[in-house]
Amino acid sequence: MRQELSKALAYFLSRQQGVYLEGFGILIPVKERKEHTFPADLSFAIQKIESLSVCFEKCLELTGYHRDKFPGLVENGELASRIYPRLPFLFQLKHSERILGRFLKALILSIRNEVIVDGVSLQLEDLGSLYSLHNRQGQTIHDWFAGSDVFLVAKFKEVLKAEQPRVLELPLLESAWEILDAAYGERVSQSEIQITKELFRLGYSQSDLDLPKDLEYPTFSVAAYRMPTESKEVTRLLFCTDGLRHSGINGQTNTTSSEITVQAELPGEINLKQDLPNWPIDVICLGWLLLQSSKTKSLQPQMVLSTDTVIGSPKANPMRSILTVPLKGISLPQRTSDGFFYYINVTGITDDEAKLAEMRSPSHLSDLLVARNYDQVTRPDRRSLLSLTKDKINDKNSYKLKLRLEDQDVNLNTAH
Repeated sequence: MRQELSKALAYFLSRQQGVYLEGFGILIPVKERKEHTFPADLSFAIQKIESLSVCFEKCLELTGYHRDKFPGLVENGELASRIYPRLPFLFQLKHSERILGRFLKALILSIRNEVIVDGVSLQLEDLGSLYSLHNRQGQTIHDWFAGSDVFLVAKFKEVLKAEQPRVLELPLLESAWEILDAAYGERVSQSEIQITKELFRLGYSQSDLDLPKDLEYPTFSVAAYRMPTESKEVTRLLFCTDGLRHSGINGQTNTTSSEITVQAELPGEINLKQDLPNWPIDVICLGWLLLQSSKTKSLQPQMVLSTDTVIGSPKANPMRSILTVPLKGISLPQRTSDGFFYYINVTGITDDEAKLAEMRSPSHLSDLLVARNYDQVTRPDRRSLLSLTKDKINDKNSYKLKLRLEDQDVNLNTAH
């Protein structure tokens, strides 16, 4: 039934019809028109694609406002009519279409409860992953649902129109900074980093590092750029290494060379000559440690490293971990005379965010960070993504409520 529900939802969404999941929310088809880039040997292609995706809007009960806003909205009865003839014949012998409608209500209720209690549901994985962030105040699932922010990270995508791709030659870069020079202009700073010295400053000893002979004194360069912002209340800086792609090989076959970027956001205007922060260099050093701990000696997106190094100023829930993500806007491999490399963005994350990545997966954490625009920029003073969401393992009320919900599901299924 769950599989046929996913297929039915995809069918109606492809017809550009919204679907109401009773007591939970509305799946809304959304048209997107974007430029996409694709690697092609020593060239790259740019193509404009119009596609149909889906987003989610929480909705406990439908009103006239919703029906006016989403004309042709598919409700439970139409879902049951679509699914019923596609279910096994033995099911049809035992149950009517009306009973199927009651089963669908119970299934949707179980998905809603799962995402509210566990923070995630993959029951409609063909469409995407459902997540929730909330404060879990109150004693009932309705209280939790009311205080939740539920969103869908969509997997469903149907291409409606694609223009002829334009093929361009991939430029041969002299350094990792050449693209950034063109994008952001003059460099705010440029310096050489002796990585061992920096790591000693952070409290790592020679025995902690256990570096091979050819990497005892690796050196590479770092440049910083000022990035444009919409507000004068913040200053955003982009730090980028050059030469790191050579120091990560360590005698092994290099699968994917990389240069590290760190985007730092600071409150207010700062004097870039006098007040340039040092903690982004710390993040780069942690990225280098993650690189060396990798079996392939390469950085890939969605890698996590937890350390004792505090990023920025200490606070109640400090940032002592990093997560790797693709650098937004420059995700293709870049070409140099000595091979290809990727820009890998390293982002600081809090202790509980790192714990979530360990409990679930780095991709789970990455989805949440993207939803809050926390994935690209490091702000050491920001609130944790999970500051209002209690860990379900440590939350006794969550465990008790889940047991009650499981009993409720059993009673619903027995009644049907």
